[in-house]
This record gives sequence, C-alpha cells and structure tokens, in this order.
Amino acid sequence: MATLTDHRVRRRRWLELPVHHQQRNVAIIWALLALLIVVASILSPHFLSQFNLNNIVNQSAALMLVSLGQTFVLLTAGIDLSVGSTISVVVTVLALTVRADPLSIALAVPIALGVGAIVGLGNGLLITRLRIPPFMVTLATLSIGQGIAYQLRTTPPGVLPREYSPIFLGEIGPIPIPILLIAGVTLAAGMTLRHTRFGRHVYAIGSSEAATRLSGMSTDRIKVAVYVLSGLTAGLAGAFMAARSRAGDPLIGQPFAFDAITAVVLGGVSLFGGRGSVYGVVAAVFIIAILSNLLNLLGISSHYQYILKGGLLIVAVMLYYRRA
Repeated sequence: MATLTDHRVRRRRWLELPVHHQQRNVAIIWALLALLIVVASILSPHFLSQFNLNNIVNQSAALMLVSLGQTFVLLTAGIDLSVGSTISVVVTVLALTVRADPLSIALAVPIALGVGAIVGLGNGLLITRLRIPPFMVTLATLSIGQGIAYQLRTTPPGVLPREYSPIFLGEIGPIPIPILLIAGVTLAAGMTLRHTRFGRHVYAIGSSEAATRLSGMSTDRIKVAVYVLSGLTAGLAGAFMAARSRAGDPLIGQPFAFDAITAVVLGGVSLFGGRGSVYGVVAAVFIIAILSNLLNLLGISSHYQYILKGGLLIVAVMLYYRRA
C-alpha cells in the first residue's frame, strides 16, 4: 500500500511542477529567446526581413519534429541516438522511390513514416525485451541506419522531383506550411503529455519505473510507444528534409541527434526522466536555429556552430542539474 501511495504522489508531481519549478524554467528559456531576437535584430539589419524569418522557420521545422519526439523518450529516462540516421535513410529511400507522378508523391510521407516507425519499433523492442540500455541500442541502430543510407546512395545521388517540395514548403492561404507543421505537432505533443493518460504514464515511468510497474502499468508498452513516436517524428523530419534538399544525401541527418538532445535539455527536460515540457523545447529549438542563422548573417564560419552547440549543452546541464 505504501508503494502504491508513493507512486500516486510521484504521478501528481507533474501537476504541481508547472506552478513552481516547471513554469519558471519555461519562462526563463522564452525570455532568453526574446533577448536573442532583440540582439540579433541589432547586430544584423537583415535578421527581421520576411525572407530571413521564413528561412529560420524552415531551418527549425525538422529539428522541432525530432526534438519533440526525443522529448517523449527523455521523459521516460531513455535516449534515442538513431534519429539522425533515420532521417538519412528516409531521405535516400525517398530519392529512390519518389517520381513526378501524383501517386508516387502521395505515398512519400507514408513511406517516410513507415521507415521511422520500423526503426522506432526495433529500438523499443530491443530495449524492453532484451533489457539492453537505450544508449547502446540506439547507438547500434544509428550505425546500422547510417550504413543502410550509404548502401542506398546512388551515384550521382538521387534527385527528388520539384513537385514534391510544395508538400512541406508551400502555403495554405497566407500561412507557410512549416509554421502550421510546427504549431500542429507542438500542440499535439503538449496536449498529449499534459492531458492524456498516456502522457501521465510517460512522466510516471521517468519518475520511477519500478513504482510504476508495481502499480500494474505496462511500462514496456509505453516505452515501446515512445520510441515508435520518436521514429515517426524522425521519419516526418526526413520527409521534410527531402523536400528542402531534393537530393538523396546519406549524411543529411548527422547533426540531428546531438542538436535534438541539446534542444530538449536546454528546454528543461531532465535527462533522468519525469520532468520537462514541450514548450520549453520549442523555445530552445528556435534559439539554436537563430544562433546558427545569425552566425551566417554575420559571415562567421559555420565551424563555430559546433562549438556554440556544445557550449549550450554544458550551460543547460549546469543550469538544470546542479539544482537537481
């Protein structure tokens, strides 16, 4: 009885966090984003141009998708290092399969989601059935996926038809599709975590998997589901990147695993699980995208972006985990 009571207390923890610690973290990261926008607009007169703002949104969309999927995984105290290679596999597969006919283009997104779901399902089953740590499983599937992407690469690399790009880069009325995509996925993720039983189970597993299991909940099923979700968002991000690049580049997904983990941690999600919000992650993704964009506008070498991202990750760990 005491164990079940402790478990219920842990499950209620998330409902109490927004009033204090959680809301404060989200407010801090959004304040940093606002400050960065002001500084960037002062440093570069082109920063607030319509063209550049659209460019920032386009740069953010794929990372936003991957980061939101990674959020679910980290909330269960897991990690998914395979998202980058999943994107690379999706892009190379689409470069081989998508043609200019309407049926081929209509099947592109389902194919991308299918590839991502297969990778995520494989990760989840290996972690839950064989009890292999998530880091090792997803590190292995990262390598496997990257090898598959190289194997699928054609010489010269495959090129997607122009007719495919408007699926992700067009507009619905006056609103660019990437904005609708970011808003829709963010809202869905936030509502799922905050207002559904599945979301409460995700937080409960991250807070204490042992107590959650003792309460009768199928923790393995939830963990498989979050890895499938991470695979789906990586697959959708791959479809988006294919629309942007229109080339079957097997290296296109390499930065995403590190960038997504940086965004999620900077956004206030605990690497130990059980604590965090998608809304902080959204702000963190825009911070990373704006910093990269600003360096380009100022003519600073892109090599410094890697140094900057590493520094951001260290700062995030110092801010959130020293107190924890």
